[in-house]
Amino acid sequence: GLASSLTSVVIFLSILTSSLEYQDFLNTVHRKLSLGFIFLFFSVTSTMLTFTATILLLVHLQKKWTATLTYAAAFLPICVFALFQFPLYYRFFIEHV
Repeated sequence: GLASSLTSVVIFLSILTSSLEYQDFLNTVHRKLSLGFIFLFFSVTSTMLTFTATILLLVHLQKKWTATLTYAAAFLPICVFALFQFPLYYRFFIEHV
């Protein structure tokens, strides 16, 4: 998560520091922006999976109903994130590839 987060920050900073010529925007900015968003997506996904794994380890010895509620609370952000992001990435790659 940390590596992909830092990679996306570096890519976004490289867009900010690129020259403002038309050829730069035409050739490289689109590719850099796509790559930055992909790394940002992996960063958020791996952070959420790490959070979920930590919750699963913490509730391993707890009571059954507490574990069930914690599982639901941990998996809810992942489901919402997937619901909103996967159709966007699907449309993006179908239209641009």
